[in-house]
This record gives sequence, C-alpha cells and structure tokens, in this order.
Amino acid sequence: MCEKKCKNCEKLLSHEKRKNKFCNHSCAATYTNKVRKRKEVSGKALDNIKKANQQINLKRKEKTKIKYEKNPKKCIICKKEIAFNKKRRKTCGEECYKILVKENAINNENCGGKTYYKKYKYKEIHFDSSWEVDLAKWMDNLNIKWKRKKLTLWWIDKNENKRRYHPDFYLPEYDIYLDPKNSYKLKQDKDKLKRVIEQNNIVLFYGQKCLIKEQVLNYKK
Repeated sequence: MCEKKCKNCEKLLSHEKRKNKFCNHSCAATYTNKVRKRKEVSGKALDNIKKANQQINLKRKEKTKIKYEKNPKKCIICKKEIAFNKKRRKTCGEECYKILVKENAINNENCGGKTYYKKYKYKEIHFDSSWEVDLAKWMDNLNIKWKRKKLTLWWIDKNENKRRYHPDFYLPEYDIYLDPKNSYKLKQDKDKLKRVIEQNNIVLFYGQKCLIKEQVLNYKK
C-alpha cells in the first residue's frame, strides 16, 4: 500500500486522513491561494469602485448628521449645542474648555488646583487670569504688600474629604486673603469658599475684582 502525502507540505498523511488531500485546513487554504488565478481589475473599474464607496460614505455621514441634529450633544459647561463636526468634544469652545480644565483640577484632590491653560506674567510671577494681574498692579499702586506663592489652606468637603485650597493673594499687613472669581465660578465654589472661611477662621474677600477692591479699601480704613 503506497503512502499518501499532503499536496501542500508533502507530509505523510495519517491512516485516518488517507482519503484527504491535505493534512489540515491551513495547508488546504495555502494550496488554494497558490493555484488561484486572480482576475485583473482595470483602472477604470477601480475608479468606479472608489467613487461608489465615496458616495456610500457621504450618504452615511448625511444620515448620521440628520440623526445628530435631532438630538444634539450639549456643552457640559454652558449647555449650548455642540456642532456636528465637534460632536466628540465635551465643550462648545475654548472658553468653556478652560473652565472645564480648571474645574477638574480644583475637584482633583491630587492636583491642587493647577491648570495648563494660558498664564499671565507680572513681576516675574505667573498668574492664572488678567483679573489677578490687575489686582496685583492695583495693590502695588497703593503700596499694599501682598504674597502669592505657596498659599495653601486645607478644608473638609461635604463628603468628609480633605482638600487643598489655594487663595490668589494674602495681605500680611491685614491678615486677609483675596480670590477674584467670575460669576460662574463664584456660583460653583460657593459652598467651598464658605467652608474654607469657617474651617480656617480667616477673612477672605472673593468675587468680582471691583468688589474686592472696595472691600480691601473699607477694611484698610
């Protein structure tokens, strides 16, 4: 009885596979691919296939856009609708993105409120906003001494978590802290600021810069 070999790898087939042409499915597929003659596709046919695929993609995108416009995604900060071409973003624009970054940094107990957006510089000191620079210049004009570096206060939130708070200015001659905030951040940080003041027993002026200036002048008197 003659021995039978696999048509692809030429290994001897076992007695159980004596009626097969190949020793396994892999050899069968390899052999088939070797002998198969591929049909040549003309350049015109390839162009037609490409155009057809482009039309399919355009129709698919149009359907997705129509579906999105019925229920658009909204900015998690200002709640405005986010455009279709920006649907993968969480915010509608740069300003809301800055607020989101700062908010995430403040809520992260391991971050300490540091952010990575544009910084302002005055007297070789970095500031987070033009409001802070304006306050610093205003105090310098009135010869009010202020400190900024390494201002850290600890506070406990409603979930009993210990967190860090970084006021923007400390006035050593008057033992008061300053923290300018816009109306949005003021609303967001209302509970935090209240807890910081009560738990640290400090004087902290916060909010619009014009109000802070007025409070400092009145306190100075």
